Amino acid sequence: MKENKLFSPVVQVLSLALVLWLLGSGLTAGLASAALPAAPVLDYPVNKTFNGTADFTDLTSDISRVSGLAQGSIAAKVRTSSGAAVKTIFSLSDTKDPSSNMSLTINGGSLYFENRENGVYATKLNSPASSVINDGNWHTVVLTVGSGGTAMYIDGALSVTDASTSFFPNVKTPDGMWIGRNADNGGGQWYYAGDIALVQVYDKVLSADEALAVSTDRALAQSAMTASASSFQTGNEPVKALDGNTGTMWHTLWSGTDTTRELTLNLGGAYSLSKLTYLPRQDSSANGTITSYEIYTSADGTTFTKSVSGTWANDKTLKTAVVAANGVRYVKLKALAGTGGFASAAEIGVYVPGGDGTPPSPGGLSAKATKSSEVYVSWNDSAGATAYDLEADGTVISGVTSPYLHTGLAAGSTHTYKIRGRNSRGTGEWSAPVSAATLTGNAFKTVPTALFGPNMFGSAGYRIPSLFTTSKGTLIAGIDQRIPGNADSPNDINFAIRRSTDGGQTWNSIQVLIDYPGSGYNGASVIDSELMQDPATGTLFALVDHFPGGYGFGQAKAGTGFDANGNKILTDNSGAAYTLRAGGAVYNSAGAVTTYTVRDNGDVYNGATYAGNIYLKTGIAPESLHEYGTSYLQIIQSTDDGLTWSAPVDLNAQVKADWMKFMGTGPGNGIAIGSGPHAGRLVFPVYYTNTGGYQSSAVIYSDDHGKTWKRGESPNDGRVVNGAVLNSQTLNVSTAQLTEDAVIEVAGGGLKMFMRNTSAQKRVAVATSSDGGATWDDNVTFDAALPEPYCQLSAVNFPDLGDGKRRVLFSNPASTGSRTNGTVRLSEDGSSTWAYSKVVTPGSYSYSSLTVLPDKSIGLLYEGESGEILFTRFNLDWIKTP
Repeated sequence: MKENKLFSPVVQVLSLALVLWLLGSGLTAGLASAALPAAPVLDYPVNKTFNGTADFTDLTSDISRVSGLAQGSIAAKVRTSSGAAVKTIFSLSDTKDPSSNMSLTINGGSLYFENRENGVYATKLNSPASSVINDGNWHTVVLTVGSGGTAMYIDGALSVTDASTSFFPNVKTPDGMWIGRNADNGGGQWYYAGDIALVQVYDKVLSADEALAVSTDRALAQSAMTASASSFQTGNEPVKALDGNTGTMWHTLWSGTDTTRELTLNLGGAYSLSKLTYLPRQDSSANGTITSYEIYTSADGTTFTKSVSGTWANDKTLKTAVVAANGVRYVKLKALAGTGGFASAAEIGVYVPGGDGTPPSPGGLSAKATKSSEVYVSWNDSAGATAYDLEADGTVISGVTSPYLHTGLAAGSTHTYKIRGRNSRGTGEWSAPVSAATLTGNAFKTVPTALFGPNMFGSAGYRIPSLFTTSKGTLIAGIDQRIPGNADSPNDINFAIRRSTDGGQTWNSIQVLIDYPGSGYNGASVIDSELMQDPATGTLFALVDHFPGGYGFGQAKAGTGFDANGNKILTDNSGAAYTLRAGGAVYNSAGAVTTYTVRDNGDVYNGATYAGNIYLKTGIAPESLHEYGTSYLQIIQSTDDGLTWSAPVDLNAQVKADWMKFMGTGPGNGIAIGSGPHAGRLVFPVYYTNTGGYQSSAVIYSDDHGKTWKRGESPNDGRVVNGAVLNSQTLNVSTAQLTEDAVIEVAGGGLKMFMRNTSAQKRVAVATSSDGGATWDDNVTFDAALPEPYCQLSAVNFPDLGDGKRRVLFSNPASTGSRTNGTVRLSEDGSSTWAYSKVVTPGSYSYSSLTVLPDKSIGLLYEGESGEILFTRFNLDWIKTP
């Protein structure tokens, strides 16, 4: 996962009042001295996930404690993936006015602060686009306001400043204060979406050192703690989780009789906590790796309060849980789920807020083997660090930068790494170690590169990758550019590509190919691309779904949007129908030409007067005529290897039936059949819904190089379920739904289609065709080797290597639940069986697209962590390595 390089994602917390008292009382012996500020005036350990629509914490009763603060600071610990506008962390407001408030928010992924009275802004401050914090990681944010102006810090690093000196008194008569929302005379608004661990208000302007201190954690000495557990196997006692040795561990009874699975730590004193870290067992087994947890805290060891809960990936990496709690002497980690039904821990770390000015331990340390002789090591920048030391196999290498390529290694050898930061105040702590084993033979896999991601190229989000290799060897990566955020249509979504002419080593900047009018979630859109090339002509095709503003999958009306003569249907606000004809002329339902004309971009003119745009949502003035409210299958083409593209052409009149509501792409790739009676046929996977909203997979195909297209039948047509013969038009049983699909060629020029589906079997549905997709065998099967969590999938043929093997590649989230465990599979018998598989990432993995490059390496573009669209390249040997 690519991290924001300006700010450290090291988990921090801000609950400082008790720790300061402890420092003064001498009860925190052994803690490093820290440049901590005075105790906050308000201290709220929230530990809450907010749903973005209604959740908030009311602080109104505490207004009198802060309303007079003319200077001071607000600090918060937050985590979100939302790219939406104005999500409130903390707000003070006069609810009698429409616009009197002081609010610290996240706006489009950036930190934003405004202070206004009766609509007049005293402060309006936004962090730069390079410092977005909606990456799904925890961040500490600090706002300071004083005689020197306003400043905002993110993870201890100064982000932006302003000359304004206005603070709480600028809102004259406040009557409401909240965490998680704002309110005005219209009621609640700007509800936060995500997690807030803690919010604090100080009556002083925090210095840069103090902002860094409240953003940094310090580990409590493990030697001062003791441990007990609900059970342990002899040799795997609880103390082994506190011995500083990653080669030992605590493990519950091997008999599996312990279903409580708890480890309790006595901290040896009372502390304010910031986080807990968990290092799973580091040997070859996964048994006991905790994947779902709860953390409880207690002052007396008897009464415990649940502070947080969550999930961790099932791998060997260091895990973190934010815990904002005061007066804690005991911490209990409860494993709700662990591999094999057990619980284990190599090491547990407990942290308190406040650093000593040295850089915090860098987060995100990762080591990935890329070849048999090298390991790619990367980490996230640490706030305040001016240099880094990398320990590689016990040898310290100074002055390194991320990423670092460790070369000259032996094939199949294992290597261990740690990282620490340095600055003028000294050397920070080492990170937890990570290890990686080099590959063997000729196997290779590149480190994933983010081609698209939140706030790249001016868009809050991206989704739905498509990837294709042209006959000239150019890689084309297609994407939904979802401008306001990652929601499906209705939304302002463009179709865009990036091109690479060197096998994915470098990429050109983004090319926006289709951009319909409208903005925000009311904008017109194109969504879900598919790419293909005609090998006979070299023409590239991109197939997309188009919706007018206000419409999407769930809103699409039945119909094609065209009359019997192929003319586009338009409607006015009364529902009267018109048709759009050659030259932009508009005819009424009586067949008479009107005074309206429509230009190529959809702009409507009534005579010489602008009268709106057919693609905009109803209600946006001026308005007159609108595109019929359904989905449109559209195609564009390129004859110069993807450098330039044509305008969109509608295919609905050719391939969509009047009874269909939605018709859309696979999405991913189309194919050109290479052999058999239908050699040269161009095939695009599609799916559609009937008037009841039920889904059926199919293909559209062209036998004249893309000039005209036909739709084949669906595997649902003629299929027998529970004794009934199905028909996609009348389909009304949810267990029979077949949706997003991918197609490959099988022996003899036939087709095989892999389908996302709603079957309770949670396996990929499969159908075959012997007539190029016109019809399908009646028997739909479910491949037991392909788990399916209701997610799009990708399948492609691999070129013939002359050894008689028919190779097929397949990718999807190999799960029956969440979209995780992204896996690539290889079949060498035409997809009858899947002999090899390799996990690309155990974490978040959704839509994907595969392609084969001219050198027989394999490209994969997939949706990964934090909304990033990642590209990686590997070879068959990598898939086949154990």
